[in-house]
Amino acid sequence: MSLLAKVLKGPLWENTFANFVSMFSQRRDDIEFALSIHIAGKVDGLHEKVDDLAQIVERKTDMILEFLKNYIPPEHTDVCKQIDRRGGREAVLKNDDALQELVSARLEPNSSRPSNQATALARNAKHELESQLIDPAFQIQNNTQSFDRKFEMQQRQILEGLASDMERNEHTKGWRGSVKARHFVLALRDYEQERREEKMRKEATFQVAPTFDPDAWAFDWITVKRLQAITEALDDDASGFITVTEANNFTSSRPADWSLPQWLAYWAIGWQISATIYRDKIHEIFEKMFTMRPHLHEANVLMVDSYLSAIWTDICGLTTSLEPFYATPQLLERFQSYIDAEEERVKKNLEAIKYHIDDSTSLALVTGPGRIEKYLFPLIYLLLKHVYDVFRIGRKEIVNDRHNVDAYDNQWTINRAVHDRIDEMKGDRGKLIRCDQSLMDSSASLTHQRLDLAHHFEHAYSKLYHLTYLRLEDPISTVTRKAIQAFPYKAVTYDDTEEDKDVPTAETVLSYAYDQSQLYAGVQAMEDTATDEDRKATGKLKNIYSNVSRLGRWTFYNYTDTKYPFSVMWTVFIHTSNAESTQYEALVYIPDSKVEFKLAGDIVSEADGKVTYQFRLIVPFHGISVKYDGTLNEDGNMLSGEYSLGVLRAFSLSRMPAEVLICRPSPMELQSDKIRALWRFALTAVQEQVARRRYTWKFLAKRRDLRHRYMDLAIRTQLGRPLNEAETKEWRKCMGALTPLEALICHHVMELRKRTICIHKGVYCDSCDAHDQEITGGRIVCLTCDKDGGESIDLCEDCIGTEVDCAKRPDLAVPHLSTHDLYKLRSLVHQREFRSIVIMARNALERARTAFKDAQDVAHERTEEGGTGEAEDRLTKIVQEDLTCIKCKERVTQPCWYCIVCEDAVFVCMKCDAGGGVSEGKHAKAHGLVRCQEEIIEKTEVSAEEKLALMVTNKLAQVDGRFEEVDTRLSRIEQLLQAIALKMGAGQDGSS
Repeated sequence: MSLLAKVLKGPLWENTFANFVSMFSQRRDDIEFALSIHIAGKVDGLHEKVDDLAQIVERKTDMILEFLKNYIPPEHTDVCKQIDRRGGREAVLKNDDALQELVSARLEPNSSRPSNQATALARNAKHELESQLIDPAFQIQNNTQSFDRKFEMQQRQILEGLASDMERNEHTKGWRGSVKARHFVLALRDYEQERREEKMRKEATFQVAPTFDPDAWAFDWITVKRLQAITEALDDDASGFITVTEANNFTSSRPADWSLPQWLAYWAIGWQISATIYRDKIHEIFEKMFTMRPHLHEANVLMVDSYLSAIWTDICGLTTSLEPFYATPQLLERFQSYIDAEEERVKKNLEAIKYHIDDSTSLALVTGPGRIEKYLFPLIYLLLKHVYDVFRIGRKEIVNDRHNVDAYDNQWTINRAVHDRIDEMKGDRGKLIRCDQSLMDSSASLTHQRLDLAHHFEHAYSKLYHLTYLRLEDPISTVTRKAIQAFPYKAVTYDDTEEDKDVPTAETVLSYAYDQSQLYAGVQAMEDTATDEDRKATGKLKNIYSNVSRLGRWTFYNYTDTKYPFSVMWTVFIHTSNAESTQYEALVYIPDSKVEFKLAGDIVSEADGKVTYQFRLIVPFHGISVKYDGTLNEDGNMLSGEYSLGVLRAFSLSRMPAEVLICRPSPMELQSDKIRALWRFALTAVQEQVARRRYTWKFLAKRRDLRHRYMDLAIRTQLGRPLNEAETKEWRKCMGALTPLEALICHHVMELRKRTICIHKGVYCDSCDAHDQEITGGRIVCLTCDKDGGESIDLCEDCIGTEVDCAKRPDLAVPHLSTHDLYKLRSLVHQREFRSIVIMARNALERARTAFKDAQDVAHERTEEGGTGEAEDRLTKIVQEDLTCIKCKERVTQPCWYCIVCEDAVFVCMKCDAGGGVSEGKHAKAHGLVRCQEEIIEKTEVSAEEKLALMVTNKLAQVDGRFEEVDTRLSRIEQLLQAIALKMGAGQDGSS
């Protein structure tokens, strides 16, 4: 839990914590009393002791309560001051802006982080804080099932441990303190070898037929070369020393039917064999997950992409770092029984907690004691296999997002354990041990042992932690990412028909059903009817109910001085708590919320005769209640007032039918010109009623378009480009025109639509100043700025024509220009695919430009040849078939888009693509596109040194050219002289 959450919710937890202290103490007393009954010979005085213990517990409880009330940790003081400056805990909990300010103030500044990513980080931190500000009672209730599962598993493990202790006894063999790990392992190996050789000598001396030695094969692996692996298995804390406890833990943890040499051989080579097997299985599951994405139900694609984006790098950072060892079948057979048994044990524990490892305690219960690397790969494999089974079910039905939340928790807990293990090995902490009756500092860290950490992690545990260590030491470095991407993953062919043969059932795999209860509950709430108690209501409470059939049904809407409406309308049916009382209640389902609210109210009569209807909306998740104060008008059909949630807002409850209320003018319009506004309201309401009675296609189309426009704009408030002022005004107009039932259906459909929107995880627009959200829809990537398939310029579709200077991206060598080559992605591209996508985009751009160049060449040929013959036929084919838009069939001109996925040449004109993409034939709108435009050679600025070097090179080239000219002239003169000499010789021969 974050520091802010502790400070804000601390007072609410005080009494809860004290009550649990009392309850646990009482449980302990009960257990001690029960044990005393069974083991004590006499029970005299037990009650007196129990009374004494109860008094002690009561005193301790009072001390704890006093401590919780008065003690403020030093790190909380500054946060408390900031909270007090904003009005206190209650005010902050009700004010989203104050929460955001506190979160932003707590984030560490990072100048290297782009401003849009910093803002997004603050927003995500605020969401995480809100998830932690849960009412204690609700949180305890939610945790009960998880606690019960862990408790049952602990009970089973205690019983198994007791049975194991009765069968196995540890022996210290007189050892004291600790010994150096290397010396101990060598001594242990020598001891086992000497014992084996002694047995062979005795058999040779007495001429006894040699008996079969089942451990003979093991000594081939217990060698000096494998010494480090055995040492790592014994030395849990990487201190370089082995204690008695570590030695006993090592020997006692071996399978019951295994000898010590066989156990040593397993850690010498068997663990590496096992890790290699699981590594390949993990990679195979990942490959299947990636290849199955086109077969998923459309509403599950985002869920799968989000999961793979979140965990692939972390897991592959471990698997690709491992140094593999592929064993022969004979060697593998010797370890297979233990490998299978351990997998079955971990699987059984995971099933017991429903595959949800939410903290380090759960992790320890699942894996058991010992180093995390012992069980790391089997654990990851089983968790991945379970998630893969969930995804297989997701091919045909919608899967609840909570499965992803559990999967994130699992990987986060594993990552934390891995990071803690690395910190444990390299951190500055030691332990005091006793060796040869003297105290010495064993220096449990690699730093104290003066080891080269990078070199150590490059070799320890078969290089398991090497890449993870490098990434932790330098998060900005690309070494790890490039190593993971360059790994030669084995291609896997996904066959949907084959997968159907052994697909598990949803009942055995899914922990959560897809929840549509909010929609059904909201509809049922709108159809609620009055009870007998409601009809018997008397006094002021009776004013809430009318004699018409609508009885206690009201329509709620709220607004501020500048925003009308502030949210969609919703219906509430108010029931009396008791016919004789003044109290009333209701269950509220707000369309744009996934939460069920409770409404509880009372009627307050003041001294001046004014009657106020007060009620509270209780938010169960946060334990916050919002107070509303309103008065009933003379007609009894409007209950209006104010409430505060950080900002003062107004509300109205109206008996008016929702179909009429949507035509009602805003309070601002009534205030400025009431008569005109009411007249317009009357006309509009009558027209609306007539249209509803006639139920024409025009009316249905109008309402449909209204709902679609509202959903488009509402989604934009959460994802994608923010609304501008005009769009915000239109959104609120649509909001006010929706009936509660329409709003409920719209928000249900929106939840499904949001599951199908492509969100490019962790990718932000490098151009938008106010755009702090991840890019959704189309992602524009610059090919020119991307030199090696690594980090590049990312833009949203609205910023495709903008330039990005080095101030926004300091890592750029030169600014990004609008004339650069770009490609567009409408589906999420994972890190493992990015390099291949860049290559595909470059190749596609070359093909597209070649096609345009061929067309220009043929056009030139046709001009020279008069436009007839073979050249004209070739031109016609290229222009009409290759250079036409696949959608509108018109001739494309540059710039245009070219598909990087389709094998055939697929061009899309800018106009057709602007509608959200094109799906035509084999081409899908999710395919990547590269922008084909006239190639522009950029003029780059040249430094003075480069200019001087270029000038010298040019001068030298000119001198070389002149030397060549002189050589040419001399050779010509020489040839001329030779010709003259020949002629002169011929003349002399003739005269003679």
